[in-house]
Amino acid sequence: MERAILHCDLNNFYCSVELVKHPRLKGKPVVVAGDITKRHGIILAKSYEAKAYGITTGDALYEAYEKCPDLIAVDAHFEDYLYYSQRVKAIYERYSDQIESYGIDECWIDVTGSLSYFGCDANILADRIRKQVFEELGLTISVGVSWNKVFAKLGSDYQKPYATTVISKDNYQQLVWRLPAQDLLFVGRSSAEKLYRQGIYTIGDIARNEASLMKQLLGKAGEMLWAFARGMDVSKVALSDYMREIKSVGNSITTVRDIYTEEEAKLVFYVLCESVAERLKRQGLEGRTICIYLRSWDLHSFTRQVTLDDPTDICEEIMEQVMMLLHRHYAFKEPLRSIGLQVTQLKTKQRPVQLTLIGDQKRRSRSRTIDQVMAAVRERYGHASIKRCSMLLEPELTAFDPLHEHIIHPEIFIR
Repeated sequence: MERAILHCDLNNFYCSVELVKHPRLKGKPVVVAGDITKRHGIILAKSYEAKAYGITTGDALYEAYEKCPDLIAVDAHFEDYLYYSQRVKAIYERYSDQIESYGIDECWIDVTGSLSYFGCDANILADRIRKQVFEELGLTISVGVSWNKVFAKLGSDYQKPYATTVISKDNYQQLVWRLPAQDLLFVGRSSAEKLYRQGIYTIGDIARNEASLMKQLLGKAGEMLWAFARGMDVSKVALSDYMREIKSVGNSITTVRDIYTEEEAKLVFYVLCESVAERLKRQGLEGRTICIYLRSWDLHSFTRQVTLDDPTDICEEIMEQVMMLLHRHYAFKEPLRSIGLQVTQLKTKQRPVQLTLIGDQKRRSRSRTIDQVMAAVRERYGHASIKRCSMLLEPELTAFDPLHEHIIHPEIFIR
């Protein structure tokens, strides 16, 4: 039986949630910003009315006001976005137990085994899901339907908002192959530039070339992308409880040169903390135990860890514990060659209990906003587009992107 995979993408998610909470703002140019009290706050999401003025995610707030003087800016409320994300996923779970999250606003759903039960085709089921999400929550989703995950995701991007697009074995060459190469899953800016230099501009160009050429250009990932472009992705949609099976989230790096001081180690750890915090947020997870890994130039290695009272997914909070462990347990009598960070004792993030201390609450909110703003800017402009000022002190040590460069894909993706 041919598989039936849906990819559901919540349209303008952050902004849509704010419009559900504040119906009077519907039909107006609205943006969600990291900090609306500052004109240099970053746009995280925008309504379609704001988009019509040329406002884009990642714009500074003052730039958005220049484009649209009547613009309405609202603060981001990430706890609300997580809450609505969980409610949407509960609707998906009525149709399948194979649901795999891809960020807070996207999911793959394998409905192959559900079609006979519901007595309809996958596109009809997709329309039914769209209708239920809108009627119950006031949010719109776009759904891609295909026999594989890669094309299903392309389908959800094909028509927005509030649409279903079917990419089948009969039409995929007409629909998919004319799209830009960078639209294909896992083709980042760097990979796209390498392809463009070889005259490979579309997904069809990737598919029509030899797999050996793609491997020569991009390594093993090139072969994977060649298979994706030809509809040969056979990766499975994870079970809906898959995230609860994840035991840890971490990153490590062998640095370009030995690290001699705590300050140098701090810079590298900051890069790793940013990556780990972002990956936790994408998975909707928090962790209580923070572990550091250190290996010296003579290959002697050890780990140290600390367990927090409350779980976290915030970079600054993770970083505080990392530096406490480093300062307490390593005297830098020998330089370090590799360092790593891991967060364990994970749990699914819930709506937070209000903190007792106002100062703590404000501090957490500020730190979380910084994380979200940096992630939004990097999503649009690339990892190197925004950095903490301290990173400029030793660019040689901090010029790496563990979030994207050190991805380990499920084995099934690259067979």
